Amino acid sequence: MSRRVGRKTTDHGRRQQTSDLRPSDDDSRVVSLLALYSLRMELRDLPSVDALAAALGKDFDLPDAVVVSIAKSQVDAAREALVSSGDADDPEGAARQRLSDIEAAKPRAVINATGVLLHTNLGRAQAPNKVSATSAEISQSASNVEIDIRTGRRSKRHDYLGSLLPAVTGAEAGFAVNNNAGALLLALASVAGSGGRIAVSRGELIEIGGSFRLPDLMKASGAELVEVGTTNRTRASDYAQVVASVNGILKVHPSNYRIDGFKEETSYTDLADIAHDAGIPLIADIGSGLMDEMAPWLGDLNRSWLRNEPGVTRPWHVVRISFCSRVTSFSVDHRRGSSSVRARPSVTRCRTRSHERSGSTVRR
Repeated sequence: MSRRVGRKTTDHGRRQQTSDLRPSDDDSRVVSLLALYSLRMELRDLPSVDALAAALGKDFDLPDAVVVSIAKSQVDAAREALVSSGDADDPEGAARQRLSDIEAAKPRAVINATGVLLHTNLGRAQAPNKVSATSAEISQSASNVEIDIRTGRRSKRHDYLGSLLPAVTGAEAGFAVNNNAGALLLALASVAGSGGRIAVSRGELIEIGGSFRLPDLMKASGAELVEVGTTNRTRASDYAQVVASVNGILKVHPSNYRIDGFKEETSYTDLADIAHDAGIPLIADIGSGLMDEMAPWLGDLNRSWLRNEPGVTRPWHVVRISFCSRVTSFSVDHRRGSSSVRARPSVTRCRTRSHERSGSTVRR
């Protein structure tokens, strides 16, 4: 450390040379740099991957392969940073943060105390115990995913739902995909195709679920959006004005979005008649997948909470429409989602576009 040299006067009046121990500004900077250097990590300070993984494994309930992979990636990242810049973050701290993020997001059972019966963020409806037990049993063994157990020959993975959905919904054909957004995307791409035009009410151009934005989904399908009516009022006459220039009509259930007061909308049944008369398809996104809007299984219980929820089966019993031109999509509570298609040609086109060979289109 450099010292400033000065003089002081003794009791005898003589001046003598002494040292002033107070550091100068330059001295403070040198001290700070030395302290920083002493705290800086060097290559020899990096822990081994095995040692770091062993320490982390004691604190996180995650597979060993995950812990080791993250430990290795953070040690490698710290080594690269030291070589390139001479400094790096603590690999253990970074690894702990990543593992903490994974563990916090890991699926687990929770108690729904929100007061919302079917909470989207909490998994909606729970699967019955029998369904859960059957799923667990099948997932732990080989299963008849693509084999006909009667003949021993290869079948298709959508055969089960392909026969079950028509029996439950009354549709001519049906199949399931990952969620309702995926079902709607396939329906639009199949009905309209690239460059096709689809009429939608301005009051139904919704965004739900944090990322489901209808105009963006339509753009991704290749269909051109044709807006009809206004935000609060869309009449049957608004659709009638454009049916000659569009390839189909889409009606969307608004989920928890509502317009109150001065409003008007065209019902599914009225739109079915309009589409039928024009010879174009109607795509009906009916939202939650309530099978029967009359909910006969509720007996004498209050049904007011189901008000304005369209059913998968009930509306179509009174609709005069060719089965060759209608597609219905809906979510199925605890299930990932499904698409119920009335026309066999339509469902065939949807299946073709769904890339079902990837193994993600049909949930058994």
